[in-house]
Amino acid sequence: MAVNHFIHYMGILVSLLFLFPLISWGKTLDEPDDSLPIVNITGMVGFGQDTISRQDIDIIVVHTNYYADIDTFNTTGCILQLLRYDVAPHYMITRDNKILYMVNEDLIAWHAGKSRLPGTDRDSLNAFSIGIEIIAHPDAPPTRSQCDLLVRLICDIRKRHPIRYLMRHSDISPGRKTDPWNINWQEICECVERKCGKIIYIK
Repeated sequence: MAVNHFIHYMGILVSLLFLFPLISWGKTLDEPDDSLPIVNITGMVGFGQDTISRQDIDIIVVHTNYYADIDTFNTTGCILQLLRYDVAPHYMITRDNKILYMVNEDLIAWHAGKSRLPGTDRDSLNAFSIGIEIIAHPDAPPTRSQCDLLVRLICDIRKRHPIRYLMRHSDISPGRKTDPWNINWQEICECVERKCGKIIYIK
């Protein structure tokens, strides 16, 4: 069993190291309205998710992540780090301004962990949410371009799902999580509301 897991792990590692550079610079999947630079790698990401389809998606959770090595913003390193812990977001916004579509929106991605929606008795929020990861660091916040892409992506997701809540990871897991780091949250949320309507968030 251990050998099989090792072979599977190495297979994913090789795929990411050799195929990901080609995919990340390949043709993007342009959305009809906003032409978002989305790169679909859902077929390569077989970790950090549940194959059960779900409905009633009404929460978006924003995270930040970085590669804990010399090359902090290395996209492949960030993905391998997620693989190590068997977690994944639905989307990742890279430092070079691409949006990686990692887990199908209609599937559960393991991004929120132990969580509760503030002001409610709703917990285990993976089942009701879409996770967006931004590659950033506590000492190097998301860039303006990444924030712009975040807003556009949120509005695009709202075309397909009745999103009511926009939460930071720290909002739904206080004391356990502190991300997203150094992001102008008020500005992000106000910009979302100007572009695509009212949403519930914590200031």
